[in-house]
Amino acid sequence: MAVKPPVMDLAILPTAEESKHVEYDDGSAASAVYALVRDKQGPQYYASNQEFIDKMNVFLGKNPDLKLIQVQGEGIVYSMLVNDEGQVYLVFDKDSGALVSADPGRWDKNGYGEWIDAGLKDGESLSLVPGEDDHAYIVKIDADGNIIAYLNTHEATTDNINDQWIGVVDGMPVKVWDGSKWVEAEQTPEFVVDFSENLTPESIEDVAGVVRWDESDPDKLRGDLAILHQEILEALEADGVTVDRLPYFQMASFIPNDAERGFIPSEWSGKIQTINIYDEQQVRAVLTKLDSGDGYVLTIPVNSNNGSGEIIMADFLIDLKLMTALDVKREEYGSGYELINVEFIEDVLIPNLKKGFAPDFFGPFGELRDVYLQYKGILVEADPNTDEDEIFRQVEEGRVFLLEKCNIYY
Repeated sequence: MAVKPPVMDLAILPTAEESKHVEYDDGSAASAVYALVRDKQGPQYYASNQEFIDKMNVFLGKNPDLKLIQVQGEGIVYSMLVNDEGQVYLVFDKDSGALVSADPGRWDKNGYGEWIDAGLKDGESLSLVPGEDDHAYIVKIDADGNIIAYLNTHEATTDNINDQWIGVVDGMPVKVWDGSKWVEAEQTPEFVVDFSENLTPESIEDVAGVVRWDESDPDKLRGDLAILHQEILEALEADGVTVDRLPYFQMASFIPNDAERGFIPSEWSGKIQTINIYDEQQVRAVLTKLDSGDGYVLTIPVNSNNGSGEIIMADFLIDLKLMTALDVKREEYGSGYELINVEFIEDVLIPNLKKGFAPDFFGPFGELRDVYLQYKGILVEADPNTDEDEIFRQVEEGRVFLLEKCNIYY
């Protein structure tokens, strides 16, 4: 069972070679060709291994569109037969339709072969890599020489073979075998944070990376943001930025959501202020995108102003899909309370962050209802009686603010 692929990095893997010729005593290559010969000409008999190899070479010579791809494993050579159309020849059981072997290039008395189209795009190619489990893995390689997918042969059949490709990102498959089934692999996010040229995003497309949001597992977002926070701290340190050069952060006020604000599904809306009193307290901000494509997280390193001397990260979650749905209710209520949207981010928030203005943010607090319940457990929990130190503690633990509205004061 081939379920333990190696790290898919061609720089550290044995190099596969292409050939149009079967070498002497190369039984694996000859078998890969014979699988096709047997299907075309029926079972053959050869008096010796040398005759077997010679006949396979004759067949290859008569079919210039065919070639062998081989790679050296641990004490074994793996081979597969491909053609110029981006297809690989695989053998399936006549009765069950199952792939007869986890490794390519194998034939079977009860098998029949098919050319399987790998769905290659321009510049892509097929290759073969040895795994950690004494199996070979068929891989797709992009134009830049990176492995982008491999063929999962476990439980592969003629019916599902085209759906058996597993994507590879930065050398790591996006799915892994947990002993009983395939599950999504935990991908460590990567972020690019650099304040040396720009302190804030240049545009809504200027994101430092992607963070995951999963309602059933909020810790994914908290974990991704924790990695981002460390990157931000390292970028600040590289620029010699200390806590006294960052804006202050504080909770300013709470407003009950009743009357015309009753469309907001929380007990309170609170104002979160970032304040830069001195010119040296420049606003720095990092924008990341939700993996759903429905929003962003704006992260601002701030001075908690509680005397601790620690830099803390204020994360503002922008759920554009949710805010769009709430805006429909806002219109029904006849409220003039403007919710955050893409246009505001692009035309007001980002340009004014670039100018160094420190925004006031508004988000839900107190009892959460309806669509806000999905964020219970990850949002900062507070009400008018909550001590500010408790709010700072929650922020430091990785809780976030859900951004409903933003004001810019010039």
